[in-house]
Amino acid sequence: MKIAIYHFLPSGGAKRALYELVNGLNKFNHEFDLYIPTTECEEFCDLRPIVGRTYDYNYKIPNLPLPMVTFLFKLWSFEKLQKKIAQDIDQKKYDFVFVHHCKLTQSPSILRFLKTPTIYFCQEPFRLYYENRFYQQEINKVSFWKKPIYALNIFMRSRIDKSNAQKASLIVVNSYYSAESVFKAYGVYPKVCYLGVDFEKFRKIEKIKKENMILSVGTMKSHKSFDFLIESMPYISMQNKPRLTIIFNRKDPIYEKSLRDKAANYQVNLIILHNISDKELVENYNRAKLTINAASLEPFGLTTLESMACETPVIGIKEGGIRELIEHDINGLLVDRDQKKLGKSISELLTDDERYTKLRNNCRKSILKKWKWENAVSRMDEIINDFDQ
Repeated sequence: MKIAIYHFLPSGGAKRALYELVNGLNKFNHEFDLYIPTTECEEFCDLRPIVGRTYDYNYKIPNLPLPMVTFLFKLWSFEKLQKKIAQDIDQKKYDFVFVHHCKLTQSPSILRFLKTPTIYFCQEPFRLYYENRFYQQEINKVSFWKKPIYALNIFMRSRIDKSNAQKASLIVVNSYYSAESVFKAYGVYPKVCYLGVDFEKFRKIEKIKKENMILSVGTMKSHKSFDFLIESMPYISMQNKPRLTIIFNRKDPIYEKSLRDKAANYQVNLIILHNISDKELVENYNRAKLTINAASLEPFGLTTLESMACETPVIGIKEGGIRELIEHDINGLLVDRDQKKLGKSISELLTDDERYTKLRNNCRKSILKKWKWENAVSRMDEIINDFDQ
């Protein structure tokens, strides 16, 4: 099939998923052309070498003195650009457009402008609007006089996001939890296409020895709940407490400072690593005794699979899509969102050599069959073929 791809994704799991899906779908003789607002879209997991033609519109994000004026101008100028891209795509007679998130509005406005059928891979709805706890954490960082502007910004983005998503011909999501979230947000029930992990890249490295370290990976923002993890560390009842390493790609500077301050107050040995290579990421998974996924209502959790592929057990919070990845007491542990319970679970696992070894030995083999990217690609191809009919 002849397929156009459109995205305005930052670096992270969603972009990695897009890369792996397109790379795999190439084997099914689909032809892809890539449409991007700016070359910055391809700084991570570059799609250009694995597609046919790339159309880069060289969009420059405006920066004006007043935040609300800047935001409104961004919306106007970017919607105008997406309308132009939609017109260009429609003229080339693609079978469908494979659409992905937008950094500005979550669901991209190109969905409203396209006449060509669309498959929208929605990794998550606009959570900042739909989840009150996440919203409150973010608005509390804003000075008092800016709060009404911030609230208006979020409301406007939520309206645009919802109207865009509802225009998709078909929505695809990464888990059954995400399917429920999308249905509640948009009133549309999507199809599920589980993601996967690259078992060649993410693997056990024999020469790397485990260190007294626990690891957490993700965007440095409040919904990843690194603060919750730090608050659980005092409940680790071990004489030689492990250090905590956090690896992130994008950050909220205010949130990062609050984490460093909290770690100092709780006397947590905190190491923060920014924008490391995949090679270094794999090495850190191998060094860590445990990976902790404490993210709030995580839709899927690629880092959970990556850690288990490296034979490092994961302790995850018993919510969201994490429940679909971790088999409790088989390849990791699921615990309630309670700092004391998380700290106790970390302690018990790190001091019970027999149980730890069992989980570690089960990690990779327990996910090997179900969570290959080949499975995700086959499922996506099945969705494409059903959509074509």
